[in-house]
Amino acid sequence: MWANALKAIGLAPVQDYIQPRLSIGNRVLDNEFSTGHFKVHVDSQALVLTIKNNQGRIIWQSIHNEPFLSSTVGDDDFGTTTVAGTSDNETATAAAGIFNPVVEHDSLGTRLQTITRIAYDETDKKVVNIYGGLGSKLVLPTHMDYMVSFKEISPQQLEFSVKVVRCDRSMEQYQRLVLTSCSRKEESFYGFGEQHSSVDHKGQKVPILIREQGKGRVASSATTLWSSTFNILAGDSLSSSCAVPFYMTSDNRGFYLTNTEYSSFDLQNPDRVVVRVNATTMTARLIDGSSLLDLLTEYTTYAGRAQPLPSWVGQGAIAEIQGGQEKVRHIVQQLRDHRVPLAALCIPDWTGQLPSVQQQQQQPSSNVLGRTFYTFEHDIHSYPDWINLIQDLTQKTIPANALSDGRKEGDTVAATLAVTTDDDNDGNEDDKEDMKIPTDTIKKQQPKTTPVRVLVSISPFLSDWKNTTKQSDFYDQASSQGYLVQTTGQTPYTLSPQPGNLVGMVDLSNPDARQWLKSVLKTQIFDNGISGYMADYGHTLPMDSNHVQLFSKKDAAMYHNQYAEDWTKLHEELFKDYDLDDDNAVYFVRSAFTRSPGMIQSLWTGDHNVSWDQHDGIKSAVTAMVTAGLSGFSVSHCDIGGFITADGGMLGTRMTRSRELLHRWMELAAFTPVFRTSEGLIPQANAQFYDNEESYMQLAHTAELFVTLAPYRKQLFKEAKSKGWPLVRHLILYYPQDSVVQNMTWQQFLLGAALMVAPTLSPAAHVKVYFPQDNRNITWRHIWTGKTYDADGSYHAVDTPMGQPAAFVMEPRNDQPGAAELQQLLKFASSYHGAHTTT
Repeated sequence: MWANALKAIGLAPVQDYIQPRLSIGNRVLDNEFSTGHFKVHVDSQALVLTIKNNQGRIIWQSIHNEPFLSSTVGDDDFGTTTVAGTSDNETATAAAGIFNPVVEHDSLGTRLQTITRIAYDETDKKVVNIYGGLGSKLVLPTHMDYMVSFKEISPQQLEFSVKVVRCDRSMEQYQRLVLTSCSRKEESFYGFGEQHSSVDHKGQKVPILIREQGKGRVASSATTLWSSTFNILAGDSLSSSCAVPFYMTSDNRGFYLTNTEYSSFDLQNPDRVVVRVNATTMTARLIDGSSLLDLLTEYTTYAGRAQPLPSWVGQGAIAEIQGGQEKVRHIVQQLRDHRVPLAALCIPDWTGQLPSVQQQQQQPSSNVLGRTFYTFEHDIHSYPDWINLIQDLTQKTIPANALSDGRKEGDTVAATLAVTTDDDNDGNEDDKEDMKIPTDTIKKQQPKTTPVRVLVSISPFLSDWKNTTKQSDFYDQASSQGYLVQTTGQTPYTLSPQPGNLVGMVDLSNPDARQWLKSVLKTQIFDNGISGYMADYGHTLPMDSNHVQLFSKKDAAMYHNQYAEDWTKLHEELFKDYDLDDDNAVYFVRSAFTRSPGMIQSLWTGDHNVSWDQHDGIKSAVTAMVTAGLSGFSVSHCDIGGFITADGGMLGTRMTRSRELLHRWMELAAFTPVFRTSEGLIPQANAQFYDNEESYMQLAHTAELFVTLAPYRKQLFKEAKSKGWPLVRHLILYYPQDSVVQNMTWQQFLLGAALMVAPTLSPAAHVKVYFPQDNRNITWRHIWTGKTYDADGSYHAVDTPMGQPAAFVMEPRNDQPGAAELQQLLKFASSYHGAHTTT
């Protein structure tokens, strides 16, 4: 503000009055230079740099007589919240990974760019180099010399690298590069990772910083309470734990950075794109394609493509249950009684909670938020018979060297869960009469129930909590070996992911720390019969470069995004190092960066509010999945029911899950790659699937719907692997010129190409569905009633009674992957509709 005021009255520095301009030297050749399938042209008459494909289509262009390259001075504010009071008097990052909105600081920007030469590289004639300088004053503009190189990566991809080759002492504080190019006012921009509020980012400034996704993009009383409770700010509309420096546009142009440093993409001005990177080297790649799907295919040759999900994940619900082994056993039996297709359990509280909070939570009416004990060992209070519980559920014999409860390999497991046997010889092993078997009889029989796999939750955190009953002190192990992120004073840097819960964080820049952590995960999880885990966090490395010291000596702020990518890579390495069977083991991640797509099995969309809203609630879950798909993440899913809960006890300060919201979220999840429930942050305050008969029936029905789609999803997984196309797809991929589709966020999506879904995301019994105009002469068949709708650009109101979400199959669809498998869905839906229709 003051800078603008001073400039207005003529008191600003002289350089502030200099209009940015591009100067091209007289000796710069004016002809096109070819590099494979691309042509680079410095036009001294038009004063622009233009890059075309071999058909002459412009895929990148600078702005007339303006620098396409510049630099500024300033330290950005990443808003890390800190608290004092750790044992070593250092500060600790509070609410780790949750940041205030990023504030960029730019001053003394260079105003002049010169181009002094363009030529083929002397050692590689397929590379074109441009040389020049940058300056902030009228004289001596080349205080900072640069070189830009162009090299073909593939017929559809051109690398565009910039580096500062010499810098005068007066320019040493310029540690940033800014790249500016043309854009059309009407051009839409898709990508930038998993976003929760918007799909088209034209008009926004998108920061590429892996961070907590934000809690409270809508300032309700409940979310304000949640934020104040955790002593954090609510985040902003572009906060994401999966942000990537990639976009593709409605003009079929793609662009991404290979840099991991903080960057931003300014799309606020309608005529330009400004890419800003906190580094003196920048490597970008331009992608040329004939469609958005082509751009995704090309981009994922670099980013990677999702690892296959185990087939068992598609065979039922992954039910989250916490609260101790007796609760787990009881609910598993209830799930079996209600014939819910069950693929696995997820037990997120397996490591327990800090003792002080545990004692408070023994009060049944208390809705106290627990503080997680971060370690890799089960809690003996909540799960005293942990190994038996796993073996009972999975029906696996755990090797003796993995047992920690005194049993020997081969010991018979007492079947403490009820089992299904055909006790009355009626040929039905599932009826309730067959369940009534005396306990002593059960113990004499070998279990005949379907095995249920077990998943847990992990993070790169380790709690330092003395006087606990843990058998293994992993914090001390990591600390003594130097495996934790350190302060500059050579002590572990502590973070606080929850109020009063101080933890250390494994330093993934240390190869020995990575190997140690992989060994611990193998021993504590997979050797104990557990089938995988939710790999939480990964976006929480402190960016406090003045206090944080990494093993690699990298600057913490520069390594922050890379940490998230290394966290996903660690799990991929674990599976390869120990030869874990891909069809038996699974891991889901919440934080990811540019090259994470090729290292994960599924991205999960993080902690949504238990609400209907479009920025944090159920609607944002759809937006997150489709934007992840537009950013190279082929497989993503959401928690059923959401997570963030507020129970202030006063009007306007409660945000708890209703039964209707839970049931509608089940319907949504049936059309995604993974069907996984969540109890939420305060389980006792939220509606749960195990509350009553109605909820069990809805879970059973929607899980069956999910299972029915398994053969179809199998074909889509193949397409994801071969082409990089997402399972959950925004309609823009097929109708890029449709103005209605262009404005869609959460309203509708496609599963593959042949199944369109308009989920019920509000407390209502109908939805408004749009059927885009399609020149393929197709119709859309409602799966429940069989009614067909023309693809003519019209809207229709469609009834959605509970259990019958609006879903439509393309007709004809013979040329689409998985077309034949959708017949099973139609048969299932028609049968269900007939049985639940009253005349």
